[in-house]
Amino acid sequence: MWALSPAKRIMSLKRPTQKMSKSDADPKSRILITDTSEEIHAKVKGAITDSEPGISFDPKNRPGVSNLIEILRNVSSTTDSAHTIAKDLEHMTMRAFKELVADHVFECLRGVRENFLDLMEPNNHTLNDEVREGAGKAHFRASHTMRMVRDSLGLQTLQRSSRNPETEDVDNSEQGDADHPRTDAGELSIRLVDGEDDIRQLDTKTVKETADAIQEALAGLSKQSFPASKPDN
Repeated sequence: MWALSPAKRIMSLKRPTQKMSKSDADPKSRILITDTSEEIHAKVKGAITDSEPGISFDPKNRPGVSNLIEILRNVSSTTDSAHTIAKDLEHMTMRAFKELVADHVFECLRGVRENFLDLMEPNNHTLNDEVREGAGKAHFRASHTMRMVRDSLGLQTLQRSSRNPETEDVDNSEQGDADHPRTDAGELSIRLVDGEDDIRQLDTKTVKETADAIQEALAGLSKQSFPASKPDN
């Protein structure tokens, strides 16, 4: 089971006064979970520090070294404070200190990296299976919600005509009459659940009123609880 790190902010390896970010233009400023051991060691080795000898925790005057100490504290199993860690390592050379930090970072990320790479394998269908299952659940819940909306509004279908008057050759018989007007392309049509078969044309005002009614119905439905049952396979 994974636990959240107590670290609130990890600073950039190249600009230790700024937060480490994946959007930084310099890829050497950050460590990724997909980085290999060699890449992690190279990035930590190239991290900005200073020329002062020894290791000490002083975020104001030694931000680079202090950042590496914070990283070490959060990727290792120690419960010591940053000041205590710095005191224990105060006589270590900078090169040896960076090697120590890189080793701990890689070991901390090893399990996450291996799991990620395993999920990305072409023959691993775990993610696709999760997406497919989630889509099925979403479709089931959406269908249930829309049935309730249609029942609440007294609507059976809501559709758009697919006809294009500019490209379709229509004779007079297809143009309809006063009782059954033709639905032009893009016009919204609606069939009422009252036993009638006619498709009634809606003017702009009616469409707006219908849209407002749908919004009100959805707002009411959102306050209700829906069954969490799965769709039939």
